[in-house]
Amino acid sequence: MPVVIGIDFGTCFSSVYFIHGGQYVPLVPNGEKPMIPTVFFHDSIKGSLAGKPALRAGKNCPSALAEYVKRHYRESSIKLKNKKNEVFTFSPEDIVRHIVNYLIEGARGCLQSQYQLDNPELSAVLTVPVTYGEEWKKMLLSALKDAGVTVHAVIQEPVAAAVCFLEEHAAAGGTVLVYDLGGGTTDVTLLQKTGSDQQPYAVLAQGGDVIGGNDWDDRLLTLLERQIVTQLSGLSDAETDRFLETNRRRLTALAREIKEILSEESVYDMPCEMQGNLYDIRVTRQEFESCTASLLGRTMQTVRNVVQGQSPFREVILVGGGSHMPQVKTRIQQEFPDCQIRIANPEFAVAMGAARYAAISAPVPVLLQSAHSYGIILEQGQTRSIRNLIFKNASLPASGRYECRLSGQFLQFAVQEGDDTDQTLVPLQHGGYALSATVWFSRPPEPGTVCIAELELTSSGLLKLTVLDQNGNEISGTSVSLS
Repeated sequence: MPVVIGIDFGTCFSSVYFIHGGQYVPLVPNGEKPMIPTVFFHDSIKGSLAGKPALRAGKNCPSALAEYVKRHYRESSIKLKNKKNEVFTFSPEDIVRHIVNYLIEGARGCLQSQYQLDNPELSAVLTVPVTYGEEWKKMLLSALKDAGVTVHAVIQEPVAAAVCFLEEHAAAGGTVLVYDLGGGTTDVTLLQKTGSDQQPYAVLAQGGDVIGGNDWDDRLLTLLERQIVTQLSGLSDAETDRFLETNRRRLTALAREIKEILSEESVYDMPCEMQGNLYDIRVTRQEFESCTASLLGRTMQTVRNVVQGQSPFREVILVGGGSHMPQVKTRIQQEFPDCQIRIANPEFAVAMGAARYAAISAPVPVLLQSAHSYGIILEQGQTRSIRNLIFKNASLPASGRYECRLSGQFLQFAVQEGDDTDQTLVPLQHGGYALSATVWFSRPPEPGTVCIAELELTSSGLLKLTVLDQNGNEISGTSVSLS
């Protein structure tokens, strides 16, 4: 029987949990804490490292450390440089694969050493941000497959956090709003506990944005650099810029430290040592909250978009590392004065909820919604358009069919991922596409044979393609892939 785990691949930290004896248990590599740094290091001596070993090696050679890969997954390559100025180039897929493998090897090692499970078969519930689409999902699914893990469900991160809370606290019929401020994204969902044995939970609405705690760090970094510049004397503008660039990683780490301290204290007032000199640093919580107020306001607009037109709720759950900042709870309470605001396992709620989702015995643990629309790209002369088959916010499973006539042994088409909620045919705004679909027929069909391509987003959040004949029967001897 496979061991089912919940995985939260975060921007700054990742977590892996499973349920044992009714309790949440973290599965961590030897020497790690439950919050595993989502980082990658490489040089010609130490090779490739992930997690805490990578973070430790990166202190001596920051230019060889890759951070925030989740935010840079669409880049063509990521370059790392060691102290000898040797440059190493990796694709985001390579780095994600290495980090995932580190997480899974650690989980297996933990299961073996603590629970005497030798090389257990692993199945996973994977979590993704609301705004991230198939490209990110495919990257993680591929990495987990290479690590020998079967993924049987993909759910949005705030959905997992809501399940974590509702399984422990709310009675049937309870509805909660989850506000998840992570390192790189803001995710919001309104989820109801239905009381149904067949489908215990239902997503009522969801939304997200690509801003997170790192953006708060950047605002604070700018404030710190301004304070440093006022204390530099006799340097030209170019020399000042070089000084700041040389010490940027040090200041970035200090910005994160100050952000955490200001969650507990009203002022940070300590000197900072750089290149043998001390520089005065003083930041008040009021200054910090003032320079980041627009970021918080932007996340609140996402919240308003989610709750607009929805039924009342009485509890708001704050998760994600950013929820520790006092300004977050204060602003949420101002927005929803009649609600109880809870901060529930902010760093681990997503991974815990994914593990709990896996333990729910109902046929459909959560009635999910599609975070995007999916359509076939059509080319007619010089015009390119999208025929939407699945629409954003559709309850899952959702599917659509596209009928075409075959002219060869292969059928290929592109699938676009977008945000259309109701239009069947829309102009193609961008040249890119989410994924390509390829169908190979073992026997060449007669030219002009009618074929129906059915695209489905399953109740488990997995995208699949099925090829049918004109009578709606699945065509035998076909090989179907989405890539």
